[in-house]
Amino acid sequence: MADDLELGNGRRVLVLTTLRGDLSNRAQRELETTGLEVIGRIRFDEEIAELNSAGRPITNLSAGSTAWTDVSKLLDRLLQKEDAA
Repeated sequence: MADDLELGNGRRVLVLTTLRGDLSNRAQRELETTGLEVIGRIRFDEEIAELNSAGRPITNLSAGSTAWTDVSKLLDRLLQKEDAA
């Protein structure tokens, strides 16, 4: 997908989503074969599932939700790296 978007930055990373606990050993081994850096993990969030089931947008997600917290932390780390570069 990154190639299709022609982002041009040459960096490919991975964000794991909808996690419920740790990765299985098999998933971890497969991930290692990609050579991609995992820059974040976004845990499963029941609130997103409820919004989806109700046909409501994720813009209605509360700021205290699990996914919101994980995404906020990821963005903070990425912006700190950007500032340091």
